[in-house]
This record gives sequence, C-alpha cells and structure tokens, in this order.
Amino acid sequence: MAIGGMKKYARALSAVRRQDIYDHLSRCVKESDTLLENSNHFILRKSVLMRPPIIPYPVKVNFVDEKTFISPFFSQMHPLTSLEVTAIQEIVNTNVLGKTLMLAFSQVATTQKLRSYFFDGVKLASKQIKDFAELLSEADLPSPRLLDAYVTNSTISPFSDKLMMYHTSTAVTVAIDNCGDGLSMAFRSDVAVEFSQLIGRRGKYGKDGIRIMIE
Repeated sequence: MAIGGMKKYARALSAVRRQDIYDHLSRCVKESDTLLENSNHFILRKSVLMRPPIIPYPVKVNFVDEKTFISPFFSQMHPLTSLEVTAIQEIVNTNVLGKTLMLAFSQVATTQKLRSYFFDGVKLASKQIKDFAELLSEADLPSPRLLDAYVTNSTISPFSDKLMMYHTSTAVTVAIDNCGDGLSMAFRSDVAVEFSQLIGRRGKYGKDGIRIMIE
C-alpha cells in the first residue's frame, strides 16, 4: 500500500498547480515514504522480505544489433532484460501479498458472497504467481516465497466488510497500475501478453467488487 500510495501521490503531485493541494500531496508522498521505510525495516527484522533476484553487474556494454530482439515470434525470444525482471518481480510480489490478504479476508468476511469473492481473488493471485514464476524459473531466477503460512485460523474479523472491500479495491488498482508499468517495459512478446491478460483479469475482478460494494 505504501508503494501504491507513493506512485499515486507522486503522479497527482506532478499535475497540480494550487499551492495548498501541492503541499498536501507533498506531505502524503513523505508519509508514504516513511511508511515504506518502516515496513522494510519491520520485514527485515521478521526475515520475510521478498528480495529481488541478483543480476551480475555487466563487465562490458552490449548493443542490440538483431531485429529478433523485438521479434513477434515466441520461438525467437531473447533472455529477460533487467527491466522485464524488475516488472515481473513486482507483479509476483504484489500477488504474493494480495493472495495472503485475500486468504485472510475470505476467512473472516461475514457473508458467503464476500467470502466467495475474496477466495476468487486467492485463485486469481495463485494463477498469476504460477505464470510469472515460470518466466523467472526459465531464466534461472528465484521466485519469492509464499506468505500463506502467516494467515491464522481465526474467523473473527478485526475489520468491517466495507474496509476489507475498500482495501481489495485499492489492491486491484495498484495491481493494474503495476501491470501497465510492466507492459511499457516488456520487449518480449510472451511477457507483454501475460501483462495484457492480467490487466483484463484484474479489471474484471475489480468490476465484480464494485458491483458488490454498490449493493
């Protein structure tokens, strides 16, 4: 949420001209930065930080000189670039956290309809983790571990259904935003297809959530 807040507030900050709104958004960016820093320190202490893959530092500069680098054919794929790895890692991290959150919400929601909706989110996140983890595995890169084991067996909700739906809606928005960023950095056709399909799936899931919130 802190990462999503920083992106949204920074984007809005670049578009405003009124000083009072600018000051407010500037404070929001700083608060999101503080929240992210504190969160990173906390998960480091708990040893649950999802570290990104390590890419060896290049010893020389290589220039692309083949048209196959952007080939539309899946049989002529180049190795993942660092930008593609970064985008894929971000998507996997988001889905690992999202799956854990949806799993917890599905246990404590007060109605069967909401429990089913949250569990649909679990299945959607699981599929995305599997698909993108395969891309990392094909490049001999590690995938983040799941956090499902941290969900307890409690069925007593500390939050209202409305708050859980609001967090879910926000998470969907952040996920779609991350996919858009990833799509802009994807040179490989298969990676671009995965991002495009994920945007559609997440959009449909978000729309279903909006219908429930309206009801």
